[in-house]
Amino acid sequence: MWREKTLELINAPRPRGRVLVTGCAGFIGSWLAEALADAAEVYCVDNLSTGRLENLSAVLDRVVFIKGDVAEVDLTRFDVAFHGASLTN
Repeated sequence: MWREKTLELINAPRPRGRVLVTGCAGFIGSWLAEALADAAEVYCVDNLSTGRLENLSAVLDRVVFIKGDVAEVDLTRFDVAFHGASLTN
C-alpha cells in the first residue's frame, strides 16, 4: 500500500502558475524550490534565521528570492503555497 501511494505522489503533476515556497533556504525548502523551478514561477521567502542562501545556489537564477518574514506575504498573489517556514529553538 505505501509503495503505491509513494509512486502516486512521485508521478503527480507539478503545480503551475505562481508558487510560493516559505522556508526555502532550509534543506527541504531548497529541494522543493529546485524541483518546482522548471514547471512554475517560484517565489521563495525566507528570513535566513536558520536557512542558508547557499542552499538555493542551484536555482537562484530561476526563482524570485525574497528575504523577509512569511507573515508579511500576501498569499492571495499565489496559486499554490508550500509552507516550510518554522521557528526553531
